[in-house]
Amino acid sequence: MNGLSGNGNPSVFNDACFAEPGDQVAGNAPRYFSNLRTDGIHNSDLSLSKEISIREGMKVQIRGEFFNFTNTPRFGLPGTSLGDSQFGLVTGTLNSPRHMQFGARFQF
Repeated sequence: MNGLSGNGNPSVFNDACFAEPGDQVAGNAPRYFSNLRTDGIHNSDLSLSKEISIREGMKVQIRGEFFNFTNTPRFGLPGTSLGDSQFGLVTGTLNSPRHMQFGARFQF
């Protein structure tokens, strides 16, 4: 089966594609479904800084740091309990959203 629901809608997960064969009965499915796993981490961090000399021996440093700069979500694992209403559904994310911090430093 292709994992689509009976009406061909790809947004609805068809759990009829999976079944438990029973105790001590070999099934025909692979041990590992690579397409039921999550994507890897695609995270970009960015840091910008500027150092300005005011006078001899006096400097100001301004910096901004951005974690997960592109705000790319890393989706959680799908539900794996067969027969559960959450089976095959991804209901959350594993990473945090974009965080920013700014700072200034005066050296003398």
